[in-house]
Amino acid sequence: MSLRWTLCLQSHADDGSVETIQLGTVKRPTCNAEPADFGLSLRELRRLALALQQTVTQQQIYAYDRAKRRCPHCGAYRRIKDWRPRTFDTALGTIHVRVPRVVACMCLPEPLDENGDIEDYRETLCPIERLLPSRTTPELAYLCARHGATGSYRSAAAVVSALTSVSCLSHMRVRRETIKIGEYIEDRPVRIGMGFGSPVRGTGEITLDGN
Repeated sequence: MSLRWTLCLQSHADDGSVETIQLGTVKRPTCNAEPADFGLSLRELRRLALALQQTVTQQQIYAYDRAKRRCPHCGAYRRIKDWRPRTFDTALGTIHVRVPRVVACMCLPEPLDENGDIEDYRETLCPIERLLPSRTTPELAYLCARHGATGSYRSAAAVVSALTSVSCLSHMRVRRETIKIGEYIEDRPVRIGMGFGSPVRGTGEITLDGN
């Protein structure tokens, strides 16, 4: 005889529909149990957190695609040419998602991006690419820079890799992230003086039941 818990995630669409996605199942014996069987292990928590990260990110990509599918200049509905696999490194591990590639609209002689700036001509566009151009979340970049600034890059890569389960993290990558954030901090007074200020990160919400 054993206990079983199934963790599910509910996705609520704007039209009122609800989709239930199963993240994982945890099993525990009730007879002949051992001390290690009580509670959740760190490995199980990481797997569940990574599954949640994967699901939420893919759902965000679907929603962003629906919101940005129309041409910002003429309003025409741009069709999808294909879906391509992408790998993103996050503070919860490496996730594998699918991103859409839409056919560029020919309403203007010179193609413009979402900010109205002229860009190189392309037959297809991938709007989601601009959100994570380096395919690394800001949180992971911060961890690399924080540990890279207090020790050797190789030691920092080992520590961050153990914390996040990102196995392909190299010391050169930690070095790049540390230098990039260091330059950002040094240039911050100049940006503020020019009126640009600092970008606002993390505008989402988390609601906990009972709070």
